[in-house]
Amino acid sequence: MLTASRLSLTLNHKVILNDIDFCLNSGELVALVGPNGAGKSSLFKALSGEYSELFDKVVLAGKPLSEWPLTDKAQCFAILAQQSLLSFPFKVAEVVSIGRTAKSCSAERNNEVVKQAMAEVDILHLADALYPHLSGGEKQRVHLARIFAQIWEQQNQQRYLLLDEPTAALDLAHQQQILQLAKAWSQQGVAVMAVLHDLNLAARFADRIVMLKQGSIFAQGNPTEVLTTEHVKQVFEVDMQVLPHPTAGYPILIPDERLP
Repeated sequence: MLTASRLSLTLNHKVILNDIDFCLNSGELVALVGPNGAGKSSLFKALSGEYSELFDKVVLAGKPLSEWPLTDKAQCFAILAQQSLLSFPFKVAEVVSIGRTAKSCSAERNNEVVKQAMAEVDILHLADALYPHLSGGEKQRVHLARIFAQIWEQQNQQRYLLLDEPTAALDLAHQQQILQLAKAWSQQGVAVMAVLHDLNLAARFADRIVMLKQGSIFAQGNPTEVLTTEHVKQVFEVDMQVLPHPTAGYPILIPDERLP
């Protein structure tokens, strides 16, 4: 379990996060949603360990982040940031293999996992391509393969995937594919959190949605509980109709055409 207790953050005299209690359990996919400036990325960074002053308030598998050796943490805790800056002319397979750095496996095993991870995100055909020459969407899938490779094995411990806007720069087909994979990982017992802008994707794939507004948790629960007309209006300041999917039951959000 990944938890944060009474998490608050102030930067440049501005309150960014305000007294947040958060938990991420094994076997669930949690979507973090909210308008720009709501604190999604700041909460993501806090949970990822980017703010050293908050280390003791974020607890991973029963231990504060401050007590985790980096190598041990890398064995079970993988992070996809919004931007992964890499300009060296590495081949795609070499970038994905970075995820295996903390593993004490044979070269043969590492190569096997790298190939499997690339196949999972549909980039195996790009294995020998130079990373800087790829499109934005292809680069995003390379880094997804890298973090999948990082925690590929179970190794008798909980595993965590934190994804900051994993569908950014992806076309519709690959958006669906990536979230289907994230869902599949959660169903294998991995704790998955994803920052998402598309509320319909959150509604379809998330087990639980945490909705932020002005640095605080406004609502959380299953998609039907959180994605209501009233909540969307209050948090996003837009009018939407929220309808149940005709067969699957999860909510679908569409613009309210009844309004002028």
